[in-house]
Amino acid sequence: MPTHALRLKYETAVAALADAASEMLRSGASEEDVARWVVVERNVLKQAYRDLTPAPVLARIDARMLERYGNTMGPDADQLRAAGKSWREIIDSATRPGDHGDTFSASRNSRPSMPEHILIRPAVEVDFTAWLPLWDGYNAFYGRSGATALPADTTRTTWSRFHDVDEPMHALVAEGPSGLLGLAHFLFHRSTIQLGPSCYLQDLYTTEAARGRGVARALIDEVYRRAKAAGAPRVYWQTHETNATAMMLYDKVAEKSGFVVYRKML
Repeated sequence: MPTHALRLKYETAVAALADAASEMLRSGASEEDVARWVVVERNVLKQAYRDLTPAPVLARIDARMLERYGNTMGPDADQLRAAGKSWREIIDSATRPGDHGDTFSASRNSRPSMPEHILIRPAVEVDFTAWLPLWDGYNAFYGRSGATALPADTTRTTWSRFHDVDEPMHALVAEGPSGLLGLAHFLFHRSTIQLGPSCYLQDLYTTEAARGRGVARALIDEVYRRAKAAGAPRVYWQTHETNATAMMLYDKVAEKSGFVVYRKML
C-alpha cells in the first residue's frame, strides 16, 4: 500500500476511536478508565501500522520519536498525567490524528496555527447529523436547494465514500465548543504532468457565525498539510466569479491560476 494511503487509513482508524470513547463515557465509564483504554488502543494501532510501514519510512519515524519521547511509541497515560494532562485531555489527544506522539501523521509542532478553541479533524460517521446542515448550506449557496436540491442518495453516497478507506475522497470538519462550524472535502487524483497525486479541494464552507474568525483558513491549511503528507505537489480549487468575499481569503493563501473552466453536462 502506498505510504500516503497507509497514513490516511491509519488516521481514519484513530478518528474511529473517538466514537468508542464517547460511547464508553455515555455508558458511565470513568474518564480515567476511558483514557487508559484509548491510549492502549492507540498504541495497538500504532504497532499494527508500524508493521506495514516501509523500513526507510519507519526508520525516519523512529528517529523522530526517540528524539521527542525517548521511545518509538510515545507517552503512556501515566506519563501524560505526570505532564499535567487531565483524563479528558488525554482522551481527546489519543483520539485525534496527529496528537499523542502520532507516528503516522505530521508532528503537532508542524501543524499550522488555528483559531483558539477550534479543532480541525477528520469527519467520523457519528458526525452525519451535525455535518448535514453544513452540507445543505454549502449546496444552497450554489443554488442546489428546494427543487434543485441534491438527491438524498447522492448525499448519503458521498458521506459513505468519505469513510471508505479505498476511496480517494476525504472530509474535514471544524469543531468549536458549540458544535461543527465548517467543512472541507478534498480528493486525490492522478495527473499526466507529475508523478505524485494532485489534491482537489472540492468543497469548503463555514457557518455565517464562524466567518471572519479564521476557520476557513484553518481548514485550507489542514488540507495543505494532508496533501503534502500524501505526496501531492499542489492543491487547487474553484470558486464562482461572484464569490468576492471568499476570494479575499483565497488571494492570500494561493495563486490565481488564470485558467477558465469549461464544462458540459451529459
